[in-house]
Amino acid sequence: MKARHLFSLVAVVALLLTACAQATPAVPTTSPAATTAPTAAPTLAPTKAPTVAPSAEQPKEGGTLKRGYVASPKNFSVWTWGSSGQSSVMQYMLSTLFGWCDDSLSKLCPDLAESWSAKDNQVFTFKLRKDVTWHDGEKFNADDVVFTLQRHLCPKCISTKTALLGNIKGAKAYKAGTSDTLEGLRKIDDYTVEIALEKADPLFLQLMASTPYFIAPEHILASVPPDQLEQSPWVTKQPIGTGPYKLVKWEVGQYEELERYDGYYHGRPHIEKVIFTHPAWEVGVAALESGELDIARVQVEHLPRLRKVQALNTMMMPVGLQVSLHVNQANPKFPEGKDLRFRQAIAYAIDRDRLMSEYYQGVYKKSDSLFNAAWLLPLPDDIKALAYNFNPDKSRALLKEMGWDSNRTIGYYKPTSFWFPADEIVISMLADVGIKVEARKLEVAALNEVRKNYEWEMIGLNSDCCSGIQASLWHDTFGCDRLYPTGNNQNGVCSQEAEDLGKKAEAATALEDQVKYYQGIARLYLKELWSVPVYREDWAWAFNKRVHGTGDPVVGFAGLQGTVAHFEDWWLSQ
Repeated sequence: MKARHLFSLVAVVALLLTACAQATPAVPTTSPAATTAPTAAPTLAPTKAPTVAPSAEQPKEGGTLKRGYVASPKNFSVWTWGSSGQSSVMQYMLSTLFGWCDDSLSKLCPDLAESWSAKDNQVFTFKLRKDVTWHDGEKFNADDVVFTLQRHLCPKCISTKTALLGNIKGAKAYKAGTSDTLEGLRKIDDYTVEIALEKADPLFLQLMASTPYFIAPEHILASVPPDQLEQSPWVTKQPIGTGPYKLVKWEVGQYEELERYDGYYHGRPHIEKVIFTHPAWEVGVAALESGELDIARVQVEHLPRLRKVQALNTMMMPVGLQVSLHVNQANPKFPEGKDLRFRQAIAYAIDRDRLMSEYYQGVYKKSDSLFNAAWLLPLPDDIKALAYNFNPDKSRALLKEMGWDSNRTIGYYKPTSFWFPADEIVISMLADVGIKVEARKLEVAALNEVRKNYEWEMIGLNSDCCSGIQASLWHDTFGCDRLYPTGNNQNGVCSQEAEDLGKKAEAATALEDQVKYYQGIARLYLKELWSVPVYREDWAWAFNKRVHGTGDPVVGFAGLQGTVAHFEDWWLSQ
């Protein structure tokens, strides 16, 4: 059975502001169309992973794979979201119970759990592999699974991944400290774990695969106080995992060097080392052209240039992130942000069709919905009718109605490393209707302080919510009790009607009821315009043709939305 390692889209959502690009560091010397969950319920039983397409050449041993990713990990916590760079490295070192077999998101494949069964979508039993060892040689078992999941929910634990696990029986009492045990999470024996839910959830396994929940070592971390896990050496210096590679060197913000783990349970990896560096966008493109990097994410505007390089292939990876303009609705010095007419004026001012065709070359599609999960689509006609199509005259009329001062200048904030020409185009479109904005490019740490104090007026093109199948993530981005930095509600949105619909959706056991309530939230999003939706973003990547063994490149390189990658099969030709 091939290795199944996840790189979740959910780990990326609402985190691009935390990503910090670096200049090209010195490194050790040794280097299709988007798909979402199908409307029909995905297969719950474990499925054998797809066979990797054979290469004309025989796999070669050794070599160093050089990966570039603009976002760098700040730690390796399995309990809290970090940058998207964190997950991209963690998928090489850590494992999950199971994951999606491919980008169709229609079948689940085993990893640490060799099999599982479900009773009434409420009680799930996982049979664990018996041949897995941690990188320090200790045996993996059920204690590790129970420990990791408990640490998401204990009273003093710090976790940003509790939405799904909160449905485990007894989770509320355990989190509140009124119970010493988490009733619905049980170790049956050394290699069997049971999870019982308070209410049946037909999407539990799919959502668990999409998060994902990497498993941490109980034998190393059990003695660490729950409120100190995020500061532990395992998180901040030396994570010990069960994956195909182990961390050997790490210069924070510069590079991570990984070395293959010979005791890997799916077989010894062909490639000896993997080195991640974190160059800025243009530097990364140049490194791809010169062969200094084998794989890197690039911007859409780089594709024509890279397609001319004979040694490279390019591809689009299905991500489906909604990219929006964010208007501060909680800044007392900017009361216009709370005025719906101002946000509508912004929406009508943006010529999204022109932006998609001229700048994004038709690769991206404009977004008019908070959700893009297939199980929530198609949207009812009344929601589609709420879309904000380009209408500059209507934009100007709204601004005049609210008494907007066209001589006023407001800030348009964005991380320096994620400032793109598209932002300049949007600024010019706003200026055309009388909204003057000043570009304020800040380093991530400085911008986070501005966000924390709600001192900003507008944040430029940036992801918010909600890609993938986990619709409940809307609450972390727009929930009344999820104001930044406690959650990702940076806009200061609070809709009690949406809160009530969200509670009904979480309580619903029938899929059709969940669809009804979540579509109700999507309707409110457009009516109240919590953010200004612009487009759905997929990611462009380039990779050197010397990298082999991935079969379908989308499966091998995307690893998004909980899809799988089998790194032990990768190999390098000369």
